[in-house]
Amino acid sequence: MHMDKTKKEESEDMRMPRMGVGSGIVIKSRGAPSKGAAIKRVAFALVFALATAMALAAGPAGAATTTSTTYDIPAATATAPLLCTDCGPLPTYTITYTGNGTCSATCAGFPVDPADLTLTFAVARFFPPSPCMMKSGTGTLSASWPSDPSLPTAQGTFTFKARDSHIVGFSGSITASALSALPVGEALGGSVTFPPSPCTGGTAPAELSFGG
Repeated sequence: MHMDKTKKEESEDMRMPRMGVGSGIVIKSRGAPSKGAAIKRVAFALVFALATAMALAAGPAGAATTTSTTYDIPAATATAPLLCTDCGPLPTYTITYTGNGTCSATCAGFPVDPADLTLTFAVARFFPPSPCMMKSGTGTLSASWPSDPSLPTAQGTFTFKARDSHIVGFSGSITASALSALPVGEALGGSVTFPPSPCTGGTAPAELSFGG
């Protein structure tokens, strides 16, 4: 009886894989993560948090913050010679826009509205076949603020180019100024719209900006 039990145990031992030395079976234990792996995970979390914060601070794609001081002239008076054929050489042909501008953005440091603005365009090229629609050239700005007792003024120069058959854009810089908020060298820019009849003039909207 004892012998039969011993043989049965030996038979079961033969069927079971041996886990000892040389058995070829390796048992790996899952202990605590290494110190290096933990540091890597913490570093990754910090980088992700920083990237998220920067994305939120930047705001929506395409959003931009402007620091330009903008004046709107809803109905500038555009004055042009009656007949372009009587204007002499092309560089002497000028179109003048005058009007009262109202500050609509970043107005701190500027006198109370209105601003008396005059934009003079010396036309070098026209839109064919129109003899009066300016295409490109140079120009000057003259600005004053009559509501301020000191009557501050500013002047500037610019170049201009038509964006299409309706709007002319210009950009340049301030050449003289009595305003501390508008130093010499400050950028200027804007646009004017062609009046209904470019050869005789009329009223048209315009916009002027400083800085930015």
